[in-house]
Amino acid sequence: MLPRITTVYKYGFCATLGFLIIMIYMSQSRHSRTAKRPFDRLGREMEIPVKSNRHYLQVEQKRSAEFQAFKTKTNENKIIKSEFPISSTQKIISPHNFDYIINEEKLCDNETFLLIYVHTAPGHVRHRNVIRDTWGNANNIKDISIKLIFLLGNASTRKLNDAIKFESEHYHDIIQEDFVDSYRNLTYKGIMGLKWVTNYCKTAKFILKTDDDIFVNIFILIKHLKARLEHDIGTSNLILCHIWFRMHVVRDKRSKWYISEAEYEPNVFPPYCSGAAFVLSADAPKAMYKRSLYEPFFWVDDYFISGLLATKAGLVREKFNRQYSISPMQFIEKFLHPISLEQQLIFGQAVNINQILRVWKKVLEFMKTLNKNTEHSRGKLIDDNRTI
Repeated sequence: MLPRITTVYKYGFCATLGFLIIMIYMSQSRHSRTAKRPFDRLGREMEIPVKSNRHYLQVEQKRSAEFQAFKTKTNENKIIKSEFPISSTQKIISPHNFDYIINEEKLCDNETFLLIYVHTAPGHVRHRNVIRDTWGNANNIKDISIKLIFLLGNASTRKLNDAIKFESEHYHDIIQEDFVDSYRNLTYKGIMGLKWVTNYCKTAKFILKTDDDIFVNIFILIKHLKARLEHDIGTSNLILCHIWFRMHVVRDKRSKWYISEAEYEPNVFPPYCSGAAFVLSADAPKAMYKRSLYEPFFWVDDYFISGLLATKAGLVREKFNRQYSISPMQFIEKFLHPISLEQQLIFGQAVNINQILRVWKKVLEFMKTLNKNTEHSRGKLIDDNRTI
């Protein structure tokens, strides 16, 4: 039996009304939830930087005073750092009191224009010989006094130390201290160089630091430094280098360059120079060495020497990046390019020392050709008898 039409209307009306009530409730509930979401999302978005800032402030509070005071001003050519004066109440905490095993106290004189000191490993005798025979040779440039020394720590065996002593007696260009020569002690080697220049070569006009796998176009470098001296541009408080910006600290424990947060808490280094090669003005080594006495030892030598100490000493860190070829795989290609031979690249890292010999041969050929074209008007640039 079918229901009456009025009953159907009643049930239909009730069902429709109920459906409308449910829809209105769900709509209000959904509106309420969506109204909250933007604020919840904003709250979450705000929470991240607030937490990050709080962490950053905690890190900054733990860092030493020099980092809190650290200010930079950059432009196209240079970065200027603040000075950190040493108070009369500060105590020496890092005395570099190693003894010399081999020393050359009378190497420099008042005529020294450029002192080159090279970080080298005890067993790298062939590296040293290649540098002596190529770009580091004192006879490369007429009427310019260049002095060359190699810095070493104590070798791992007596036999190797005896070989170094024999090498020193022949060349008289070895400086050796009695700390253990190891990768983690490269900062000692860096301070050793600054100390030696301060005590025994304070009359040099400029100082060049390199590693023993670096090639230097010494002709272009000397031309550049002479121009600076003649025009009195950048001849004091200077470190001239390839500057690294915002280099990340390596946290991978498998890496050779791993640094724990206990050793260095920030994740990014302030600007510092590539340790492959950099040039210092005459007054810079003393200022940097003096600062090193008041800083705790840190094994990452590139940052410690050319970053922290240069900053503390108030040096001008001048950008020289275009004169560097950092990639060893591009060394040959870049340094044999005619433009590089003439005026551009000065420093390059080689894959091996045979590449240094090859590039040096090409540089000499170029310079001898240039010498023939200029010897009547400006005098010889190099000795035509120079060979490798």
